[in-house]
Amino acid sequence: MSIVDRIKGKMTTAGRSYKSKYPGRVSSNHGGSMSGYKYIMFHHTASTSYSGAINHMCNPKSDVSAHFVIGKEGECTEIVPMTLQAWHAGKGEYKGVPANKGNAYCIGIEVVNLGDGKDKFTTAQLKKIDEVIKYIDSFVGEKLPIIDHKAYAGNRKVDMRANFPLDNYKKYRSYKAPSSSSSSKPSTSTSNTSSSSKYTLTRILKVGSTGVAVEKLQKAIGVSVDGKFGAKTEAKVKVFQKSKGLTADGIVGEDTAKALGWSFKKKSSSKFTLTRLLVVGSRGDDVKKLQKAVGTSADGIFGEATERAVKVFQRKHGLTADGKVGKDTAKALGWLYKG
Repeated sequence: MSIVDRIKGKMTTAGRSYKSKYPGRVSSNHGGSMSGYKYIMFHHTASTSYSGAINHMCNPKSDVSAHFVIGKEGECTEIVPMTLQAWHAGKGEYKGVPANKGNAYCIGIEVVNLGDGKDKFTTAQLKKIDEVIKYIDSFVGEKLPIIDHKAYAGNRKVDMRANFPLDNYKKYRSYKAPSSSSSSKPSTSTSNTSSSSKYTLTRILKVGSTGVAVEKLQKAIGVSVDGKFGAKTEAKVKVFQKSKGLTADGIVGEDTAKALGWSFKKKSSSKFTLTRLLVVGSRGDDVKKLQKAVGTSADGIFGEATERAVKVFQRKHGLTADGKVGKDTAKALGWLYKG
C-alpha cells in the first residue's frame, strides 16, 4: 500500500494526517517529505479535461503530478498531500531553491487550460484558485510568494501564458486587484510577498538568528536564502557594512538596517516568558499566544491544527518538528523559557 491514502477526506502520510478541504483521488506519483515551503508554483495542464488531467497525474506511468488540480467549473482535488513532494517542477532553479529541487520546496497547482494563450480561464476557476491559495497559506502558516513554472524552468516551459492573471496573484493573492478604495490603503502583505512599503526590522540580527527577517536580509545582501544567520551571512554583512562606511561587526542593528533602506524599531515590550512545556491537550492564555504567533485559530486549546502549525514553524527554524513547544521553540518564537 502507498504511504498515502485517502479516507473520508483525510490525507494520511507517513503517520501524519490532516483533513483535506478538497478530497478525491490521490496520486501515487510523489516523492518524500517536503524539505521546506518556499513558493506556490502555477502550471497549466495543456488540456481542457479536468478528469483527464487527474487521470493522467494519477497514472504511475506518467511520472507527473501536482498538489492541486483546478478545473474550468471551479472543481478542485488535492491529489498529493502538501506534506509530500509532488512531481511538477522538474529541472530548473529559482531564488532560494537549489538547482532541480523545485519539487522539494514548491506547492504545485495545475490549472486546467490548453496553455495556448487563447483558451480563457473561467471566473469560477480563478475564484477557486483564490480559495486554494488561502488554504495553502493556512496550512503552511505564512503567505508564500507566487511564481509560474517558466520562472523556475526557464525556456524549457511556457506556462503560464500572458492571459493568466499571474501578476495579480503575486501582488494581491487574487485574480483581480482590490477596488480603488481598498487599493489606496498601505499593503499588509507579509515580508514573503512583494511590497513597496519600507521593511521594518524589529530586532538585532546576528549569528544564530533565524526567521523571516534573516531571509529578508539574505536576499538584500545577495547570499543563499535559508533563514539562518550563519558564517556566510555574517561575512556578507561585513562586506556590506564596509561598503557603507559602517563598523564591520557583522551585526545588523539600526545603522545597518538604515543602510539597507529599512526602518528599525526594536520591540519595546518585554519578552513573553513561557513557564511550561506546551503539547497537545494544553489549554490557557499561553496556548492562545502561541496560536497567534504561529498563525492558527486562537482558541486557547492545543489541538491537531496547532500541533501542525507548530511543526511547520519548527521545520522552518531548523528545529526537531515534534510539535511540542519547549525551550528551543520558545527561543525561536522570541520568548523566554522557564519551564
